[in-house]
Parts: sequence; structure tokens; C-alpha cells
Amino acid sequence: MGGYRKIYEDLIERLQYANIATSAMRLGLSLNDAGEAKVPFLDTTFLVSNEGVRRLDGKGFNDATGSVLIHYILNSKPLHSDMGSNSIRYTR
Repeated sequence: MGGYRKIYEDLIERLQYANIATSAMRLGLSLNDAGEAKVPFLDTTFLVSNEGVRRLDGKGFNDATGSVLIHYILNSKPLHSDMGSNSIRYTR
């Protein structure tokens, strides 16, 4: 097993315990009817759920891309606003 595959499989295990809906909200992502976060990345849309990552178009992707997307979901931070309710939200 290659290094990227091992990292991806370890992250898939961690993803099982993530609150996808909360992460999506924090990142400003929408959810589909199945509760998967819709992540636009590399000119396509990926769907991230507790079971893993898949492309909306059904095509394949490499382990490094899957790992990046899982990290993005797992490391989401709450949205903050230091400038009042009319300001643009951003993550720190």
C-alpha cells in the first residue's frame, strides 16, 4: 500500500465520526438530500459524507485529492465576524 493510500484510509476512519452538516455550515457549503457536503474543487463538485468522498459526476480521483477534501471538512472552523452583522464572514 502506498503512502497516499494509507493517509487517505486513515482519514476515512476519522471522517466516520465527523458532523458533516456542522462542518458544511461552518464552511458555507450546501448539503444534498443524502446529507453529503457539496465541495467545489478542481473544476468539479465532490460529495463528502461520513462514508467517504466521491465525485458528483461519478469519475475517479486520486487519494491525495480525497485527503485534501477530508482535511478541509475535518478542520472546519466556526465562522467569525469582528465587524458586525453586515460584514462578510470569514474563517480564521
